[in-house]
Amino acid sequence: MFTGLIEHLGTVSSIVRDAGGCTLTISDSAPILDDCHTGDSIAVNGACLTVTEFDKKDKGGWFEVWLANETLDRTDLGERREGDRVNLERAMGAHVRFGGHFVQAHVDATATIIDKQPDGDSVRITFQFPEPTLSRPSLLQYIIPKGYIAIDGTSLTITQVDDVKRTFGIMLITHTQEKITLPKKPIGAKVNIEVDMVGKFVEKSVTAALSGGGGEAYAMAAIRRAKVVPTLSPSVLFLVNTVVNSAAVALVAGRHDGRTHKGKGLICSQLSPVTTRITLQELRNISFTTSNTQTEGKGQ
Repeated sequence: MFTGLIEHLGTVSSIVRDAGGCTLTISDSAPILDDCHTGDSIAVNGACLTVTEFDKKDKGGWFEVWLANETLDRTDLGERREGDRVNLERAMGAHVRFGGHFVQAHVDATATIIDKQPDGDSVRITFQFPEPTLSRPSLLQYIIPKGYIAIDGTSLTITQVDDVKRTFGIMLITHTQEKITLPKKPIGAKVNIEVDMVGKFVEKSVTAALSGGGGEAYAMAAIRRAKVVPTLSPSVLFLVNTVVNSAAVALVAGRHDGRTHKGKGLICSQLSPVTTRITLQELRNISFTTSNTQTEGKGQ
């Protein structure tokens, strides 16, 4: 587990490739190697990698990590060159202040920098996702304004999202610009993206509840039948906010009889803070039964 607060910038000093992946050597890393052991995890540009060998003094302190082909395909690390700087963060200790957000350092995908604009001493950067595919579906449902995101391992706040253009933006203050590699990347460069893992867990719980259990494909089909879809239109949105440790979200298990959708009991889950987007029209199309009065209604 990581926090997304970058500790140090290291330098790629060696890249050795073979058919199975590559070995990366990162030097100028002494400040994060004082308590290092072989087998420790270090996030490199937001990707959790295992230290296979290290030296605390030579070359300003260096360590080696192995990158499998999956990592090279999923991240921007396969495009790094000798001399490139990379963001480094050690795994979070139980005794330290948690100043960022929950970061697994399991990169979901890459996005491309498409715009950079100064804003006083700060800089605004806009990114775009590629067209979604079956093997790499859209991540936009996990990205909301003022939510958090890990970009090259850095915990950042999202300032704007455009679902239609597949874009989102962030702002970097002066201090952050001096501590990470992102401001030095040019337009057209790729960055590693890890979205909110809490949102993923909530989505899976909700889909399972709506389907009454069963496999993922069945759950997704049940959601579409109930007209509550995971990727929603950017029209007027109805925002349902859950509250920390107190709000229980009642979800109706939809059943399709060929003509109407009727609620068949309530399924309640205790959820972490999350914002769920449902259009008003979609709400009106869902019939449900309340837990106490057994009153059926629409759009209530």
